[in-house]
Amino acid sequence: MSYGMAVSEKIKTRIGTLAKSGRVISINLLSGIEITIDDFKELISAREMLADNLPFTSLIMFKEGTSLSKEIREYSASIDDPNWIAEAILICNEKGKLLAEFYVKVNSPKTSTKVFENKPAAISWLNRQIS
Repeated sequence: MSYGMAVSEKIKTRIGTLAKSGRVISINLLSGIEITIDDFKELISAREMLADNLPFTSLIMFKEGTSLSKEIREYSASIDDPNWIAEAILICNEKGKLLAEFYVKVNSPKTSTKVFENKPAAISWLNRQIS
C-alpha cells in the first residue's frame, strides 16, 4: 500500500533508506541497529541531497529496537534548516511513542515535530504543513 506516495528518488545508508515523494522525504530506519552520530550525520546529508535546496518535510519511521542516543537527539533537535518545514515521527509501539514524545517535549526540535502511530495520518499532516 503506497498511501499516495509515488517514490521518485531513493538513497540507502548503513542505517536505513531515504525516499523522496513530492516534498516528503521518508526515512525508514533499520531495526535493531546501533546508530552512531556519524551515521546520523550521513542520514542528514542524504536528506539534504534529496531536498535539493527546496522546502521539504520528513517522515522518520522507527522499527522495533531502534533508538537514538542522547547525543543524536540533541544534534537532531538543534538542526536549523530553513527549508525543513516539519517532521513526523512514526512509531511502532508504546515504548517508541513514549521515547518520541519525550524527545519532542525535552529536546524541543527547531522544526515543527509531531508523533504518529498511523502512516497515512502522518503523511496527511506533513502535506498540510508544506502547502
